[in-house]
Amino acid sequence: MKVAVLVLLAVLLGACQTTAVRDDRFVRFFDELTFGSGADGAADKQRTARRWEGPLEWTAEGSETFTRIAASRMDRIAGIAGRDSVQVRENGVIRFRQDPIGTAYPVQENLTSCFVRLSYAGDEIIRASIWIAEDTEERIIRCIDHEMMHALGFRFHSAAIASVMSPFHEQMTLSRWDIMALRALMSDRLQAGTPRNEALAEVERMFPALQAYADREASRTATN
Repeated sequence: MKVAVLVLLAVLLGACQTTAVRDDRFVRFFDELTFGSGADGAADKQRTARRWEGPLEWTAEGSETFTRIAASRMDRIAGIAGRDSVQVRENGVIRFRQDPIGTAYPVQENLTSCFVRLSYAGDEIIRASIWIAEDTEERIIRCIDHEMMHALGFRFHSAAIASVMSPFHEQMTLSRWDIMALRALMSDRLQAGTPRNEALAEVERMFPALQAYADREASRTATN
């Protein structure tokens, strides 16, 4: 009987610790993506948040399938971010370009099939050019989700949690943790230029609401 009670207590304590660690891991994940703390061995850590402000006005250059997928993903990302997604025929401040399969872009001494180049005005991101050399739906979605996370303000990568921003997890679309991070960064409680300590404190306070939002999103997606 005593053994059973001890086992039950251990399970309950383990569950509590898991929840606490999950909260901590999410804040660390957000910290790594936004500020570079512990991510990629980054020496050039940021002290303030950088992010996109205003609507997501975009242009796509590529196949009909590529443009269709871009429109679908931009609607999804804009909804999470609380921004409007506006497709324009040319000169969008966010530009997607599809290159032929086999094209490889040199990024940080590596070769990749997609990358983004950003322009800034202080801590505000004002323009994003995204190149993608993929033609399958799954790979195009992953590239758009990954590069748009960069475009909206997540400069770095993180292996803390399953994410399209992880160099180790083969996550092909936004994970619940990506959704929560995106929702947090683009919330009214943060802005371009928010100091790191203030931003992380706000993210910690938002955690229950972010988790509830991710649960609603998961339920909505499952029923569609």
